[in-house]
Amino acid sequence: MKLLPFIWRDQGKGLSPNTWTYFRKAFFWDETKEALIDFAADPTARIYINGKVVLTRIMRFVSPHITVEKIDLRPYLKPGGNVIVVLHHYWGVRTFQRSSLGCPGIAIKGALAQTSGEWRWKQAAEFVAHSHQTIGGGTYRIRFPVVLDGRLIELSIHEYAYDDSGWDKAVTRSSPEWIDPVVKETPPLVRETFSPRKVVAVGTVSTSNLKQAPTPLVPMSWLVKTGNYKCDPSRATAVEHLCNNGIENTVLEPGPDGYMTFDFGKPRHGYVTIVVEDASPGTILDFTHAELRWNLHKNEPALKEDGSFDPELILGGPCGDRVILAGGAQTIEIPDERTFRWLMVTWRGALSPIKVKRIVLMSSRYPTPEIGSFSAGSKDVSQLIDLCLDHARVTMSDVYVDTPGREDAQWLEDIQYRAQLAAQWMGDYRLRQVTLRHAVEQQADNGRFRVFAPENFEQRGLQSLDWGMVWIGLLYDDWIWTGETQNLKRYFPNLVRFLEVAHTQTNEDGLLIDRTCLSDIRCAARARFDEGEIESIPNAWYYGFLRQAIVIAKELREKKQARLWQQQAVRVRHAFGRFLILSGQHLKVGEVWSPRSGARGWGQAAAVSSVFYELLEEQ
Repeated sequence: MKLLPFIWRDQGKGLSPNTWTYFRKAFFWDETKEALIDFAADPTARIYINGKVVLTRIMRFVSPHITVEKIDLRPYLKPGGNVIVVLHHYWGVRTFQRSSLGCPGIAIKGALAQTSGEWRWKQAAEFVAHSHQTIGGGTYRIRFPVVLDGRLIELSIHEYAYDDSGWDKAVTRSSPEWIDPVVKETPPLVRETFSPRKVVAVGTVSTSNLKQAPTPLVPMSWLVKTGNYKCDPSRATAVEHLCNNGIENTVLEPGPDGYMTFDFGKPRHGYVTIVVEDASPGTILDFTHAELRWNLHKNEPALKEDGSFDPELILGGPCGDRVILAGGAQTIEIPDERTFRWLMVTWRGALSPIKVKRIVLMSSRYPTPEIGSFSAGSKDVSQLIDLCLDHARVTMSDVYVDTPGREDAQWLEDIQYRAQLAAQWMGDYRLRQVTLRHAVEQQADNGRFRVFAPENFEQRGLQSLDWGMVWIGLLYDDWIWTGETQNLKRYFPNLVRFLEVAHTQTNEDGLLIDRTCLSDIRCAARARFDEGEIESIPNAWYYGFLRQAIVIAKELREKKQARLWQQQAVRVRHAFGRFLILSGQHLKVGEVWSPRSGARGWGQAAAVSSVFYELLEEQ
């Protein structure tokens, strides 16, 4: 495959950020014809056949190549006339992982259908235009709050008889980025419906003055943060039906703004879907999300007794989604992924009762058959294991995405442990091997790894030295759990290049003083390098991964490298003692060492890192 038939709205790039576009093509099919297609999109899109979702989202734009998903459309086709519709989402902005987009578009290639100038497009009018990108931790995410006006949805575009002659003709384009596409190596994500486990609270909310909102077009999370909540079960009837797969309707009462908070029981990831039997047109439903019950930073509940929470606590703001209902019966799926455990639904401006049949999450996750099991006498331990597995299932989507509801890249910093779970419990080694190769393919000329590969941010990416070191652990684990040395041999030169760079970032005692290290991000004390201070967390990692590199070198009979790395590891272990203080019978690990005042900062990450990499034995 050398070139994809790539189409877009026009030849130009002058398009506002956060734009949604429909592409449509009607075609005939008989059961003797092949129904396999290659599908690609930049930056992201979903595909429908005859109104049914075939693929919730494809993205994975790996610079400089586009990524292709192979799809069998046969389960969605019918003999005769069929319709394929693609909903494309154009970001048009940079994020902390991706540079501004260059060549948006979609491509389909196959005997059944192929994108060309015969396709038609129109702007998806139901998505209210705004440019408010979610910002968290001072950086832009790839998420925009969705504001969807259900009154403007045209379901008939999915019907074969629909007349799209009023739509514009698509334009074929060419770009080096669409040449030599890469076939996606992971299986398609699976969809599964999850209902809430329970209703946490129902009540009335006194809404703040919208004129004071910093982002009036997308005020959802601000309204939740600044609202006053009062529990009142009479604001909704038969709420238990929403936790029982919608056997009967739940009625949300009109009048003042009301709210209902759901608990889905565990972290979930996917697409919020609501099925409404009846509502007055113009009624607003706001959806906001939470992941934590307890705020460890402030040492206070994140989920309050009245069922409210700060939806910007984890993600940043603005966030949340809004659906403006049409009159009568309707089903709406918000076509952007979200990750949460708690979901708050706030209804605003209801002039008549809202009859709701279902509020569910349509999951989108990597298929994970379990081959391992675990049981313990302790209920707490069993719950912890279940939580870890749930986290692994969620983050395996598209190869260990850190937080798939808001980011789309492989975070080397904490990916190793998810890979272990996937291998031991789901028997999946391929994801780890894809991650290893993606990092190697984007290893910089200076020897460093991009810690969010595959990505194209400023064409060089973030190259934090300590997070990049986790790649060594992935390589070591892959060998330990598969017994195969093929990847060790293939990637050993990359390992040597990386550690050569690491060694140049040490002081006279062999300790890392690299200023790019992120350690525990904002949770740990940070060194004042200009005053000669040093951090313990990256040095604990450095020692641990050096030891694994030594074992790899010995396995490959690279004696010279093993000897050099062993000498470096001995120096690190000896010098690491400056971070340790004996307090009574307890050994404390400082996050930072200062030449003036010694060790300081006593966070959990420093202690855990030192214990995990065996730096406290015989110290």
